Amino acid sequence: MNRLSLGAQSFSARKLAQLFRDHRPEDTVRSVENARTAGFSNISLDLIFGLPEETLEEWEADLQAAFSLNADHVSLYNLEFHEGTPFHRWKEAGRLKPLSGDFEADLYLAAHEFFASRGFEHYEISNFARPGFRSRHNLAYWESKPYLGLGPSAHSFDGQALRFHNVADMSAYLSALDQGRLPVERELHLSEAERGEEWIWLSLRRAEGIDFDAACIRLGDAQARALWNRASELPSALREITPHTFRLTPEGWFREDSVLLWLFE
Repeated sequence: MNRLSLGAQSFSARKLAQLFRDHRPEDTVRSVENARTAGFSNISLDLIFGLPEETLEEWEADLQAAFSLNADHVSLYNLEFHEGTPFHRWKEAGRLKPLSGDFEADLYLAAHEFFASRGFEHYEISNFARPGFRSRHNLAYWESKPYLGLGPSAHSFDGQALRFHNVADMSAYLSALDQGRLPVERELHLSEAERGEEWIWLSLRRAEGIDFDAACIRLGDAQARALWNRASELPSALREITPHTFRLTPEGWFREDSVLLWLFE
């Protein structure tokens, strides 16, 4: 393990206050400097965009600040208004006005252009890395490899068809272990069709996209050809397709939910 990931979120004091973060922009700068002094040669920063009232200039300042700190890896997150959260309640009450989808797309594409022009690889829908600094840990998720999650709420996957997650409550988690039981709250057994769809959307998150021969092995020849035919009908701005490869463009990545609805319809 040689990577240190920091939840910078933003270098704007206004945005950090809006997100109820208790750190300041200068705290992130100091943390990165201390990490370098301590010997970390692989530092990743998380940034969030799409906050109400956010401007392109504000977002570009965040991108420049992350780059100026010589981050080796950057992960982007688009603000979501999840039901049950204060942001969702405030949005429903009219206290917060979300940005338009088109403007959020502009912010996402601005990040792509910014980092790509500075030598970063936009190797996954939300992740940028200097050459040689891709996240090997997360790659296991996107390649449907098995993994085991330890601790409350942790998720696991057997690499085939079984997904499960642990109970969220710490007391219940420890009680189950004391009784010799696995602290699993829910298991999900994927059907063959669900496994195929999951493989498609996970593959499309990556810059490499889907290889046709791999699709034939995973889905079967007929379904692979059907996927290629369906993908060919997508607007050209959203996809790149050859007889051998199907991948999404940056704009296609931002609109991935709509793309998947179209592919799986």
